[in-house]
Amino acid sequence: MTYAIGVSAAYAPTTALCGDLTLLHDVGSLVWNAGRGYDCVFVVPNNDGGAIFSFLPQHELPEFEELFATPHGLELGAICRGAGAGHALVERAADLIPAVERAREAGGVHAVEVPIDRARNVELHAAVHEAVAAALEPPTM
Repeated sequence: MTYAIGVSAAYAPTTALCGDLTLLHDVGSLVWNAGRGYDCVFVVPNNDGGAIFSFLPQHELPEFEELFATPHGLELGAICRGAGAGHALVERAADLIPAVERAREAGGVHAVEVPIDRARNVELHAAVHEAVAAALEPPTM
């Protein structure tokens, strides 16, 4: 988050993607910069933890949730409001771009939160992986 806000401060309004845990780990940057006149919109997929680890071998471990996924159960909107940043919750794909555009037009630091189901995300990635692999297979003769 700090880097994206730095880009917005030095160059131009910025839109960046950051996960929910990234936002939580760098909440100090949100608190410090929300009221400083920077224009930065963060699109935040919220899967209640580190879903990236669901794609790695450790997802099979019995301690996976506690050690890798680290579900937080926090309301990101409340955190953003407490920091003085804008917040929008987007629950439909069709609403994402309009929400980002509204945040950019409003100016300042905003988070556009998109709830993501971790298990469904893994399923969809697997389906895309299979489709790409099939499309890249050489034709049989």
